[in-house]
Amino acid sequence: MSCKFFLPHKINFQKEFNLVLKLLFVKNLSQKLRMNLFESW
Repeated sequence: MSCKFFLPHKINFQKEFNLVLKLLFVKNLSQKLRMNLFESW
């Protein structure tokens, strides 16, 4: 019973976590690109 209850929450948490990781990665990438553009000017 408790396992059934916790499972969806765990999956949801993993999705949120992946989303946050993707956001951080994109943010980091855009900053690097901006720095490169800035340096090349």
